[in-house]
Amino acid sequence: MDKPPSKSEITEVNELCCAIGHVIVQWGFVEHNLNICVSTIWHNFGGNKIAKTIEIDKFQRRQIVFLRDCFKMLDSLSPFKDEGIPLLNRTATLLNERDDIIHSTYAGLWDDSFKFYQFSFKEQMIYIRKLKRNINSVLETRKKIQDLATDLGHFGLRLSGK
Repeated sequence: MDKPPSKSEITEVNELCCAIGHVIVQWGFVEHNLNICVSTIWHNFGGNKIAKTIEIDKFQRRQIVFLRDCFKMLDSLSPFKDEGIPLLNRTATLLNERDDIIHSTYAGLWDDSFKFYQFSFKEQMIYIRKLKRNINSVLETRKKIQDLATDLGHFGLRLSGK
């Protein structure tokens, strides 16, 4: 039988949980600012004319595809394209990092790191990916997400003419 965690292990896990909480909170700002960009492009730049549906999609991966299409197809977005595309690339990269953090299962301490498992399903097969993290790596991701949220917010303001 495994021994109970030590006080220092409990402290480390609590710090990890706090760091993951920061990622969750900061991602909310990215999501909010991405929604502002989608809405502005939808209503003010003709995005509704090239959309595949009659309503704005709430899923970020689909929003990113929609915004990329808009930057490629809408001449009205030409002045914003050189800034918008790199922001979308950053968003997609950090969305993957965020998903790795949020959609994995804590599995204990492992060589001065935390061990996580992430499950995926393809063609009736289950794949298990082992991930190692430490608090600093999660906090670095949080900082990147925070910076992205700020940049998306400024970009959304420029799109809306403010």
